[in-house]
Amino acid sequence: MSGPTIFGSNGNELFTNENPAKVALASGNIQTTPSGKQDVKVVDPLPAGTNSIGAVNLKAPTNGAEMTISQTATSNDATSETIPALYTVGYNQLFNGSKWDRQRSNTEGALIASGSRTASTSTAIQTNHNGRGVILALDVTAVPVSAETLTIEVKMSISGQASQAIAVYSIPNTVGKYFLMVAPGLVEKDGTTLKIKQVSASLPRSWYTVITHSASSSWTYSLNQALTV
Repeated sequence: MSGPTIFGSNGNELFTNENPAKVALASGNIQTTPSGKQDVKVVDPLPAGTNSIGAVNLKAPTNGAEMTISQTATSNDATSETIPALYTVGYNQLFNGSKWDRQRSNTEGALIASGSRTASTSTAIQTNHNGRGVILALDVTAVPVSAETLTIEVKMSISGQASQAIAVYSIPNTVGKYFLMVAPGLVEKDGTTLKIKQVSASLPRSWYTVITHSASSSWTYSLNQALTV
């Protein structure tokens, strides 16, 4: 059945293709949704010869404020900020091969909390839903006395199997913030300038990071990430 669907108080559809009907809604009637949490009032009767409702009021369940939805409403500039508005959101989804995922914007998160470490460490496998690349931020706050180094790698995980690193950055024995950027089309940089290394590569759906210590002395650092679309 095309057009608006009308449901009864039990939540079942009242009229179907097998049981059609013509309905006229009278002005001032109150209808309640099956959940009982939203009142809908028809403030203009159904115009003769049409199947469009003139106007409907939605009443907020908390303070009773009403907002009119009308087919004659227009969008204008400099509209008062006090005029009620109905906000709607569309959720885009992308198919991952077996299920649907919500589409993401740029996102950020922590991978490794700040702490003192004497051995190499790896992050959990991360899920890249629709990002083109990633920016890794390594914040080194304490280094060993000996001339040791760290190596940070971005690795792929395809079907649960670890594979070759797609980006590698050697970190010197110096306190500071270091950035490894991975995305297709980046101009390659070796990391000696501004402590930023750029690698032109695509980021797969499943990836993780490994930080390798050259020896067993203590380093203190944290690692954060920002996925970019």
